[in-house]
Amino acid sequence: MKPHRIIYNILTTTIVLMMVAGCGGGAQAPAPTAEVFNPPVIKDNATSSTEATATTAPAQDTAAAAPAEGSFVLNGVTLPFPRSEALIMDQGNFAMVESFNDWIPNGEDWAAGYVQIANEALWYVNYVTGEVIPWLAESMEYSADYKTWTLHIKPGITWNDGEPFTAEDIVYTLELLKSEPKLSSNPDILAFDSVSAVDELTMVVNLTEPTPRYHELWWVRICTPALTQIVPKHIWEKVDPLTYKNNPPVTTGPYKLSKYYVEQKIYVWERRDDYWNKDVTPGPKYVIYRTGPAADQMVAEAKANSTDIFGGIDYTTYTEQHDTEFPQVNVVAYLDPCPRGAFFNNAKPNLNKPEFRRAMSMLMNRPRWAENIWIPPTKPAQALWADYRNMDQFINQDANEKWGTLEYNPDQAMQLLTEAGYTSEGGKLLDPDGQQVVIKVSAVGGPGANEYLFAQDFTEELKQIGIDASLQGFADQPPFFAQIDNGDFDIGFWWFCGATVDPVELYASFQCKDVVPLGELPKHGNSIRACDPEFDAVVDQLKAITPDDPHAHDLYMQAYDLWLKNAFGVPLVQTIYTQYYNTTYWDNMQSNDNLYTVPFNWWMQIQFVLYNITPKVQ
Repeated sequence: MKPHRIIYNILTTTIVLMMVAGCGGGAQAPAPTAEVFNPPVIKDNATSSTEATATTAPAQDTAAAAPAEGSFVLNGVTLPFPRSEALIMDQGNFAMVESFNDWIPNGEDWAAGYVQIANEALWYVNYVTGEVIPWLAESMEYSADYKTWTLHIKPGITWNDGEPFTAEDIVYTLELLKSEPKLSSNPDILAFDSVSAVDELTMVVNLTEPTPRYHELWWVRICTPALTQIVPKHIWEKVDPLTYKNNPPVTTGPYKLSKYYVEQKIYVWERRDDYWNKDVTPGPKYVIYRTGPAADQMVAEAKANSTDIFGGIDYTTYTEQHDTEFPQVNVVAYLDPCPRGAFFNNAKPNLNKPEFRRAMSMLMNRPRWAENIWIPPTKPAQALWADYRNMDQFINQDANEKWGTLEYNPDQAMQLLTEAGYTSEGGKLLDPDGQQVVIKVSAVGGPGANEYLFAQDFTEELKQIGIDASLQGFADQPPFFAQIDNGDFDIGFWWFCGATVDPVELYASFQCKDVVPLGELPKHGNSIRACDPEFDAVVDQLKAITPDDPHAHDLYMQAYDLWLKNAFGVPLVQTIYTQYYNTTYWDNMQSNDNLYTVPFNWWMQIQFVLYNITPKVQ
């Protein structure tokens, strides 16, 4: 039998970029030293050491001085290049750990640019356009039994120290992680017996068992792939990975570390003139990730054009002040991977019946919650995942219409309950045994939280049809999820996470094999005790083939249908968060009308914004 070949080259990189559409050791190898900028400092991060040392902050009186021509002040430090050459990204409070090793405790500042714009991945998922974009990868294939995975990487890729990037680097990275359990890594990506480089551009992984979705672990899905960094063998084989700071980092991406300021909490990344991918040109010469100002200062920062891609402004404030105070700032309202949802305890009386669970879902007023509770206003969930274009192919619209599980329809809910033997007497809903139905509703978050408000409104719906309903909110997550795991809940409101590129991500977490009795902690998820043998059989068949197998489509449709029939849990509304884009210095910045990739600056997909924007003529 010929190997089953899968090539996810949906569009070339050039075409993709033209489209617009809720982490002291052994001897250290010499590493390239970041270029030094020279605002007055006590000590900078260019040294003769094998690791760059921290930049000490300028004296306060010097930092506060008026900037020279061709420079500007940010977070109290003078940066010696024009503001028009810098793209400024605001983020949360950086610890300034002065390290870029993603595998050790406190080994890096998450969302400081290292993962986002210095590292690169084999493939990127563009949830806006529905594309899977090959980047470091050229193509891939599986053996007929899905136990051997072969990867082909693109020729001509180089590390930022000029050395070639080869299959040996990926092999070394995987073997390093597998041999050193103290390094943090995803166990799924290490589920192999052996890995080897056939040549400079070809790697072969012999998997421990048939794994037809192994390649998906290498895609940038939510923020990152399963392997957040591939490291250069020629450097890391000479250091202790448990202590190595990887400073300055040697990566393949379009930006390299230029300088960082510890006290001012700024990382400065500079565009590589020798970047290997000549099909794209990043617009900004410098990208700055900084600890952003407090929320009450963000309006002033926006008005002063002191930041380019940022959060922190309350959406209501933005809508009230945008036209008069900062018309140059676009809001981008985009989907978190996790719609908000409700889950049913499938092991409890009444809730152990699919008809009852579907009726409960039909009492959830998704349109009202989307329009009046979530800010910014969103839309009701119409599928089992975030409204990402790449997931449209897995929606069974016929099942949506047949079951009506995701529609607000109290009349249909009562018809379902009646057909299942429930009756209304004296203002009470009685179960088939004549007992009033009692439901305890739980919500992550206390009064005022969105999930609590959803649950509160739903609780009132239950009371209106005669259910003895009560509501409990949890301001802290640990006690809430402890109750869920124990099975000490009836209906719970929290986030509906799971599928982002493949429904199997969601479906495989709710199978009979992982069900444990109430009061016993589940070891492999499925705290809601969902179980349907027919659903399991379909999911097991899907797990044994790749998503593009000729039989996969029908199985995906069956699994979706069975989920809506069973209603183990249900999504409620799409979760929308906002990111703000300042257009003062850059053309083709994203907006709701010009959205071409995931807009969040802590996701690796932010690189595609850098490839699309160009400096604005000042």
